[in-house]
Amino acid sequence: MGKRSSGRKYKWRPIEKTKVHYIPTKKNQRNSEEYRSKAFNHLRSGDFRKAMLSVQKAIELDPNNPEGYWCRGNIYINLNALEKTKEDYLRIINDLEGTINSGIKIPDKMKELLGKVYNDLGLVYAKQKNPKQKICFKNSLKYFDSSEANNNLATLYEEENNPEEALKYYEKTLGLEYSFDIELRMAQIKMELYPEKYQK
Repeated sequence: MGKRSSGRKYKWRPIEKTKVHYIPTKKNQRNSEEYRSKAFNHLRSGDFRKAMLSVQKAIELDPNNPEGYWCRGNIYINLNALEKTKEDYLRIINDLEGTINSGIKIPDKMKELLGKVYNDLGLVYAKQKNPKQKICFKNSLKYFDSSEANNNLATLYEEENNPEEALKYYEKTLGLEYSFDIELRMAQIKMELYPEKYQK
């Protein structure tokens, strides 16, 4: 455990919304970051056991860092442990949005993380066929305008038989990251929406 300190304060509140006295040392923060990096590497290689061991160590060293819970949530979703995934993602959302709502400005890096977490939570709800997925993807874009969240919304609107909205979000996706497949899908939607124009 790190040293206790009364002079420094956390930038983010814990989910329990109680005052935190434990402040990790700089060494613990560095070590936690290294363990998180190892966890992501193990996750990418498909070694979920080593990934979990590494991220648990990262959280133990720096328990108030939201990136640790995001990493663990990503491991849980690969293990199809969706309820545990949601628990970690909601912890981050409640923590960071609670900080924002209390008037504390959070770094852009944390806003981007919040956007990614909302997108990932939307994917969990999509697996569960839960309509909350749409609001998650929209909330994601409030914090981080990513091609992934735009594409997820476009796909969802297509499933809902709303091609106009789908086209709008596909265009945003294409503006952020070029994809031939999306460009082709947009052309197909336009042909379906405006057949007179394209039959000439």
